Amino acid sequence: MKTILVATDFNELATAALREAVRIARPCGATIVLLYADTFEPPAEFTATQLDSLKEAIDASRRAASEELERYAAENIPADVKHAVVVRDEPPVPAIVKTADEWNADLIAMGTHGRGAVARLLFGSVAEGVLRHTKRPVLTVRAPRAAGEQPAVIAPPAAKVCQ
Repeated sequence: MKTILVATDFNELATAALREAVRIARPCGATIVLLYADTFEPPAEFTATQLDSLKEAIDASRRAASEELERYAAENIPADVKHAVVVRDEPPVPAIVKTADEWNADLIAMGTHGRGAVARLLFGSVAEGVLRHTKRPVLTVRAPRAAGEQPAVIAPPAAKVCQ
């Protein structure tokens, strides 16, 4: 195991997935690639006179996302674990799959809400989309089913993963 891609939107489940990735990466000496993807789109309605200010606002959003990702990495990835941060300007599923391919990731780690079929149909599922579009192993961290329960992780001991 050399590279673990962790997709984040900065929520609790993404942070739990990052913790699991760190747990696996540390004994393996693997690098964590922390990814944030967003389309940074302008509002649906705008006028031609707003183009310059919209471009500035989108650029500022990209810079803010990059700074937030750096801060998030510093807070959640120990200094002894190698890492890189990547911000992509595209929807999450293609960004995750493309970044995993570019970095030749051995594992993709991400959180999932574990919604039922109807909710997935209505809202979609990034985790499900990634599973459909990659041949790489995907570790998912599921939302707790009850209040106070910890996020559910199904993963082998890190020592077995490194072999």
